[in-house]
Amino acid sequence: MNIKEFQETNKKRSLESFPGCKKWTLGDWGNALAGETGELCNFIKKIRRIEVEASTLNSNMSMGELIKAVGEEMGDIMSYLANIASELNLDLEKETVKKFNKVSEILDSEYRLETTHDKMFNACTWKHEDV
Repeated sequence: MNIKEFQETNKKRSLESFPGCKKWTLGDWGNALAGETGELCNFIKKIRRIEVEASTLNSNMSMGELIKAVGEEMGDIMSYLANIASELNLDLEKETVKKFNKVSEILDSEYRLETTHDKMFNACTWKHEDV
C-alpha cells in the first residue's frame, strides 16, 4: 500500500459506508480530525502519567493497551487527513513528500523522499548509454 492508494480507497469506502458524509464541509472534516487528534493526545497523556508514576492519575489501561490505542487513533487521523485531501483534490502523498523535502532543504538535511510514482518512473527509465 502507498499513501495515494490509501487515499483513493479510503474515499470510496467513506462515500459507500457513510453516505451522510457526502454533505460534509471542510469544517466537518476538520472537526472530525481534531476529535481524533484529541483522542490520540489523551492516550499519550495517559502514557506519560505511567512514565512519571503519577499513580493517582493512572488509566485503567496497561502501557501495551495504551500504545495499541495510540496506533488505532493514528489510523483514524490518517483516514480523516486523506478525506480532507480528497475533498480539496490534493494528492496526500505528493503533498507529504513535497513538505518533507522542503523542510529537509531548510535543515540542510540529506534526507529526501520520492513519491511512489517517482520511484516507479525512475526505476523504469534508462539512459542512452545503458543500451
